Amino acid sequence: MDTRHTSTNGHARNAEEDIVDHPLESVSGLFNKGESFIRTQTELIKLQAILKGAELGTQVTLGLVLIVGLGLALIFVSIGLALVVGSWIQSAAAGFFLVGAFYLLIVFFLYQFGGNWMRNRFSRAILNSLMK
Repeated sequence: MDTRHTSTNGHARNAEEDIVDHPLESVSGLFNKGESFIRTQTELIKLQAILKGAELGTQVTLGLVLIVGLGLALIFVSIGLALVVGSWIQSAAAGFFLVGAFYLLIVFFLYQFGGNWMRNRFSRAILNSLMK
């Protein structure tokens, strides 16, 4: 590719010669391009952060909907189970007490033996969603 062009006085010149003749214009142009690049990169980072936030918000919302749905199902199943156990032992109150005690036992074991496992799993899930 030929970098030669005609100057204002009709002589053929190289682009390099123009840079040497007008160093302030070259630096100014370079500064403007650098400034434009930085603005573009900043905008790109903002848009990527918004996208990651939206993805994380969507995952959190879907997780909460799932948890609420499963929680409601668990409540109804627990009530039914308590009524069945209560009919077996001829005391509805004792049936509810036994089902409640069973859930407390599960929570205790999860807290004692599964706390770190659950915390690590949730942390990894969040970090993986952010790193996508």
